[in-house]
Amino acid sequence: MIKILLADDSAPILAQASLSLMEAGFSVTSTNNGAHVLAVLASNEKPDLLILDLNMPGRAGRQVLASVIEATPPIILISGDLIHPRDVRHRAVVGVLTKPFDQTALLGAVSRALKIKLPAAREVSREMIQDAGF
Repeated sequence: MIKILLADDSAPILAQASLSLMEAGFSVTSTNNGAHVLAVLASNEKPDLLILDLNMPGRAGRQVLASVIEATPPIILISGDLIHPRDVRHRAVVGVLTKPFDQTALLGAVSRALKIKLPAAREVSREMIQDAGF
């Protein structure tokens, strides 16, 4: 199973994106903290893809980018702010999503980053997110 590490400081975005990714068949670990991202990347349970918000409390996404080495999995950057070109030039960055993004944009970016074809996704409703406990 493909493992995705999702890092964003917005609880609603974490909930909706996690649910969309899990419904598409991915194993998802989510966090709202850059220090946790670095801990996961340093562990034996490295993800196959990192989806990283550039603006988080503690260690922000830009600090995470500055700390990661070439052995990092591919990274999709997400931000509600303007993304600086130097962030996109990081060797591991393979995609960018601007907030707010929908399920189609998220799964399209993941598909391109991992170079896989995903089945057509169904729209995630607010009720599905609440039923999942988010």
